[in-house]
Amino acid sequence: MNKLFSILLMVAMVFVVDGMINTTTLEMDTQNIKAVQVDAGDTLWSISQKALAQTEDIDIREYIVAIEEINHLQHGKALRAGETLMIPTLKEKTMFGFITAWANN
Repeated sequence: MNKLFSILLMVAMVFVVDGMINTTTLEMDTQNIKAVQVDAGDTLWSISQKALAQTEDIDIREYIVAIEEINHLQHGKALRAGETLMIPTLKEKTMFGFITAWANN
């Protein structure tokens, strides 16, 4: 009975570790940016919502701050329709990458 429990526990651990390693989240990539054109009525919030629509991994407020920094905007500055903003792209962040970085330090 004890041997069976040990085997089941090891199998369960394999599934848990595999799930952790293969978990993919998204993070901001401020080194790779893309241009977006501001439409009438757009705000940094609405532009950020569109950019982050596929993920809940990134805090929208942090994303807005990154846009402000990249574009040298004053906080709360109104946008003008037709202007071009540079916004961070998104990149995958895997748990395996985190584990590798941690192990190398």
